[in-house]
Amino acid sequence: MGALTLQGATSGQVTLQPPSVAGTSTITIPAGTGTIAVPGVSSSILQNTSSATTSGVAIPYTAIPSFVKRITIILSGVSTSGTSNYQVQLGTGSTTYTTSGYAAAFSNFTASAVTTANATSGFVLLTPAASSEVHSGVITLYNLSGNIWVSQATISATSTTRNYISSGSITLGSNLTAVQLTTVNGTDTFNAGTLNVFYE
Repeated sequence: MGALTLQGATSGQVTLQPPSVAGTSTITIPAGTGTIAVPGVSSSILQNTSSATTSGVAIPYTAIPSFVKRITIILSGVSTSGTSNYQVQLGTGSTTYTTSGYAAAFSNFTASAVTTANATSGFVLLTPAASSEVHSGVITLYNLSGNIWVSQATISATSTTRNYISSGSITLGSNLTAVQLTTVNGTDTFNAGTLNVFYE
């Protein structure tokens, strides 16, 4: 029975349960807060610091740990200066975002109609009816295997009677290291709301 060595930041909580870990094991604790778990013993969720979505053309989260298999992106009261589609793009390497090859679609539900659209530049989420439309909801990214990622999202326009659902998939060229919320035209700026990202 070997030693268990903890490395990295000490801002997490590590819980080990019997039986003892055999051999020599190393657990690297990522920066941030949350509970870091030993696989097969317990689960863990790493919560990032929330970001204000009040400026800029993209809201990035970088340095995603290599062990991550599920990412949850939470929006609250988010709006932009225009009506370009919102989308999530995945990054690899030194934060190079993949801008093509997505197989994604979304549906827009109102009281009187349903509209749909496809996208290849990212996991498309919604089309604002106006620049004043405010959005809240959840986007979840799942690692299927290797570098294959699948998305699903449910978002409401809290300022109008409108709901959006979306899904998609992509095979990245290398390991996922970052995600960003942006728009398809890349020029509309965020002007309200908050975003946070959870890793598991």
